[in-house]
Amino acid sequence: MLPAAVAGAGRCFGWQPAAKVSMMIMRPPQHWQGRGSMWGSSEAVASDVSAGFERDGTPSTPRDAVLRYFGLPRLDEIPSMDPDERREMHQHINAVRKKLAVHLAFENREFAFLVRDQGMGQPADRVHSTLLSLGHTDKADKPYLIGVFGQGGSATFAASYYSVVITRRAPDLLRRGEPDRVAWSIVREIKPKGTRDSYYAYLAQSEKDRSVPSIDGRIADDVGFEPGSHFCHIKYDLGRSGQSVARRLYQSLNHVLFNPVLPYDLYALKTKPEAVGSVNGPSR
Repeated sequence: MLPAAVAGAGRCFGWQPAAKVSMMIMRPPQHWQGRGSMWGSSEAVASDVSAGFERDGTPSTPRDAVLRYFGLPRLDEIPSMDPDERREMHQHINAVRKKLAVHLAFENREFAFLVRDQGMGQPADRVHSTLLSLGHTDKADKPYLIGVFGQGGSATFAASYYSVVITRRAPDLLRRGEPDRVAWSIVREIKPKGTRDSYYAYLAQSEKDRSVPSIDGRIADDVGFEPGSHFCHIKYDLGRSGQSVARRLYQSLNHVLFNPVLPYDLYALKTKPEAVGSVNGPSR
């Protein structure tokens, strides 16, 4: 597992104020000084595909983008296709959904909630301004992306004891001369003594440029960590009915996300996936 490799990658990392790695307050760029209770994190940006959009025209919605770049129509349209077309689309969906997985694990009476994609990933030197930014966005002029206000992950940090973020840029999207590195950080709530005003912070390697720690991409190759992003929320609070929610998670997600833009694999306390957004339900 890559987290284990990260843990053994060096001796300089720690929570101590004097260590080379420190805690940075998670804030919009204009609010890095002082304290507050900003919640959430923005999703990854996709500005690198702009050149293609200039050529082909910008998709007007996320679903438009999925149809263009993944070849997937609305999932509720698939059952009305003729049998051969539906069978072919089903095979295509099975290939696409393996690139996005949601895992729910339970151990020692605690839940861990993990989301892993094999998408574009983020460059190590930009993670602090993309995946770990708060209340900041560059999506206002990108209608093909979900999320605008940089608050998309607001509930996850509040419901977790801490969160682990790992990301690796897809090699074909690296800029000229940019190294293949895997960025990682940990997010947790900070509660200063003598005040009720808590805030969230991420582990950073430099207070000067706010960047996060990273390791060589060859280490990721050794453990099989492919490009994309990994979010793991530790001790995730599912409320009083946590275990029953876990048992009903497939049904709950199909109710809330009854027609998702992309299909994904769901591992709810299981080692085999329940494919949410597939053609024929959880047996896939």
